[in-house]
Amino acid sequence: MRVAAYARSPGSTLQRLSKEVGLDGECKFTHGDYMIDCSPITLADGRFSVYAVMHRAVDSAVVEVRLTPVMEPVEERLAAARVGLTAAMEWIDNNG
Repeated sequence: MRVAAYARSPGSTLQRLSKEVGLDGECKFTHGDYMIDCSPITLADGRFSVYAVMHRAVDSAVVEVRLTPVMEPVEERLAAARVGLTAAMEWIDNNG
């Protein structure tokens, strides 16, 4: 698994996503003060969904938010990771 840190621009992160996703489809990124961990889920029919975990340190505690975006299943792990990353970044921008 690889870890990447980027500026807050979603375009640059999403453009480089394909270079940073591990063979298992999992990826970690930083966005603002949060670390985002996207994990594609293989469904029974072979397509993919995703969940994202966002966490950051606040004082001496770790705040963690789990997010499963509402999405149609997709054919590729990378596409699922992209949906998860986009949803997590939007959540952070709106709530973080």
